[in-house]
Amino acid sequence: MLIHLIRHAETIDNVSKIIQGQQDSKLTEKGIIQTKILAKYLAKFDIDKIYSSPQLRAKETALIIASYLQNKDIITLDELKEIHLASWEKRYEHELLVDKDNTGFFVYKNNPGKFTPKCGEDFSMVQARMLKAIDYIIKENKEDKEILVVSHSTAIRTLLLAIENKTFDTIWDYKIYPSSITTLKYHMGKFWIERIGYIPENKEVDYENIIST
Repeated sequence: MLIHLIRHAETIDNVSKIIQGQQDSKLTEKGIIQTKILAKYLAKFDIDKIYSSPQLRAKETALIIASYLQNKDIITLDELKEIHLASWEKRYEHELLVDKDNTGFFVYKNNPGKFTPKCGEDFSMVQARMLKAIDYIIKENKEDKEILVVSHSTAIRTLLLAIENKTFDTIWDYKIYPSSITTLKYHMGKFWIERIGYIPENKEVDYENIIST
């Protein structure tokens, strides 16, 4: 089985450096174009099913992709949501970087292994539900299928850490760009990571045609 993990496209809050977490933000025009480029690339694959986080930015990304894949149905799973960051959500990053204790945003970004939030989720909670989602997807599909999963950057990173048996200290080492593809291969209980944060190059896609649609 091939599982293509897609990070949602660029959002308004991404551009403004506003923390989103489980709050909603719409895609930018650039994000929509990014997704169309990605969708055109994915149309070359034999995608059997699309799963998505129910959050707006993920659903918008999934809907655009689905329109290029014969309008396949989208199955939403709550476990694919982004990390819940409680009172940090919808605040500017620079406002929160001044708090440097172990519950603060500075530690979350610069020393993630020591991050212990007062509320919301820690990385282990996100990782547990992402593993639950992937386990469900594997059980619901045959091993010869190719599956698309639209989620979020931190959520995807926690899953990669679990597969590679790494600690949360290294979570930000993975570069998971908007509208990027991270591909997992699964066979007989084992995972292999085939690529991380891949963005289709313009030369692989009819870019001018996409801009006009």
